[in-house]
Amino acid sequence: MQRKWFLVPIGIVSVTLLSGYTLFAMSARRPLSLSESLIFSSALLRAAPSSILDKENWSAAFGLARHALAAPISTDSVVVGGRRYDVPLPTHSFRDSKRDSNPSGNGNGFAKRNSSALHTYITFATPEQLDAYYRTTLPEAGWEFSDRMGGARMYRKNTARLVIGDTYYRGTRINQLAVAIDDVDSTEQ
Repeated sequence: MQRKWFLVPIGIVSVTLLSGYTLFAMSARRPLSLSESLIFSSALLRAAPSSILDKENWSAAFGLARHALAAPISTDSVVVGGRRYDVPLPTHSFRDSKRDSNPSGNGNGFAKRNSSALHTYITFATPEQLDAYYRTTLPEAGWEFSDRMGGARMYRKNTARLVIGDTYYRGTRINQLAVAIDDVDSTEQ
């Protein structure tokens, strides 16, 4: 009799994981690896406690997960001062254009001139993947690390300065990256 009670929680957890995997795979329109499924599931599980107070938090996190699975990007091109810069992105990322600033700036202090651009990305990368992104991926793409201030990391490439600030989105493990590029040659003219 006690063995049956032990199987009930295992069955509930199994059904929950399988239904989550199925839902994410349908959003991505492809089969997911186990690690991908666990990354997205854990991010949503971490959003669950705060959703008790704010129902929109979990549904927003779920919508972000679906978007990241359906349309991830690995590199984005940013035009600043007439020059195009390619910026690699961490895995499971997408651009959140609702939070981007226009070239004249939006009052956030990051992008004030025509020689600057600010783009916002949402990423489901794990802390280990983000660390590899900062230490390996950006330098391999030609961005040289120059400084760090709090959550912001600064890189240089020729005449461009790249500043990446990352914060957790809505109290979850989902990261929001603010990527600002400033062309030094254009600002000195």
